[in-house]
Amino acid sequence: MANQFTEFGNHGPLQNVGNIQVSDLSSAAQMLEQTVLSSVQNASDFLADRKPGSHYSHAPGNSTSTFSQFGDQMVHAATAKGMNPLAAGGDAHFFEDAIDPSTIRDYLLQSDPNHPGSHPKLLTSLKWLLASMSKGKDVSDFFTHVVKLVGISKLELRKMVYMYLVHYADHSLECREMALLSINAFQRALSDAEPLIRALALRVLTSINVPDVLQIQILGVQTTSRDTSPYVRKCAALALAKLSPRLNLQPDSDDQHQILVDILVDLLNSDSATMVLSSAVMALSEICPDQLELLHGSYRKLCHLLTDMDEWGQVVLIGLLVRYCRTYFANPGEGSAALIDDEKI
Repeated sequence: MANQFTEFGNHGPLQNVGNIQVSDLSSAAQMLEQTVLSSVQNASDFLADRKPGSHYSHAPGNSTSTFSQFGDQMVHAATAKGMNPLAAGGDAHFFEDAIDPSTIRDYLLQSDPNHPGSHPKLLTSLKWLLASMSKGKDVSDFFTHVVKLVGISKLELRKMVYMYLVHYADHSLECREMALLSINAFQRALSDAEPLIRALALRVLTSINVPDVLQIQILGVQTTSRDTSPYVRKCAALALAKLSPRLNLQPDSDDQHQILVDILVDLLNSDSATMVLSSAVMALSEICPDQLELLHGSYRKLCHLLTDMDEWGQVVLIGLLVRYCRTYFANPGEGSAALIDDEKI
């Protein structure tokens, strides 16, 4: 078995693992993991079929052929599917430049989202787009193709579609106009059975920076602020801070601004999930940082849950609580703290 592996060392950019040449350590690790799992499965199958009292009779060459055969099978299978053999064990090839963008465009144009047979090509396309986004590449020119997939039935694909749309919904005027054409689909997705879809739909909906849909966005935040999922309510709290600056640019928007404040106060007073409260506190610091009276109903609860919040929420909340105490707590007078300390001693 040991003869099938070349020890990792300074032997140039290519290493040899199981007769498969890989160009980077991550691909080598994936190949090795798959090989070991296959060998363990083979051993388990052998032990399951083995009769009590029998002895294992080792056939010459068996232990050294498993890895080699498995590696050859992976290469042939990947080549037959038109994939990069180096990435046959995972999605690492999406981070390489081996896939031409025109191929992805053809996949998106030719695939029918309502036909299950097109889902593998759509999955490949969306994975490539998300990988390109993570590398900092601008793939906004695919927006017109991706926005048409908002109603796709497969959950895995819908999640990736919404992730892409969240990133580019406010990228340009063209993207905003294309997103508006699918705004009904985003509204329907706010009632989806999957919490992540509801949250992503809200994020896309509130990312469209068009004044004409502000009322629809506020209604969406109102709906999701009462959602059963804490993560969806957290996204609703963060959406408040996103919508408030847009309202400040609109004339006669006092009523709409008050609606946002009412939603925020309701989250602070009635919610007990720390992730929601942390986001609500951040929204308060953005929307109305000087209206400390909004903390009257939730002050004790926030003090109690402070240590359970995330670090960023703790920083913001401590600042708000210090200001709140200085504003609404009576001043005990100079030197009183020192007197209390002396009495304790």
